[in-house]
Amino acid sequence: MVDDDTASKANAAFRAPNNGHEKGSAMSLIAGEAKATADKTARLRKLREEAEAATPPEPVKPARKSVKKASAK
Repeated sequence: MVDDDTASKANAAFRAPNNGHEKGSAMSLIAGEAKATADKTARLRKLREEAEAATPPEPVKPARKSVKKASAK
């Protein structure tokens, strides 16, 4: 029938590609990406807060009083 060499070549050709991930690794990848995003967000928030604390806030200009104009009838 089919010799072992031919059968192993056929099996290798039609086998699902193995890209190094195990079952359930998708959840670990998602968790890792979520942790990395949270860490980056915390780092950037800290940098922004430090920058805002270093610069004094701009004084707020007083609001102009609105003057109603007489309507021409």
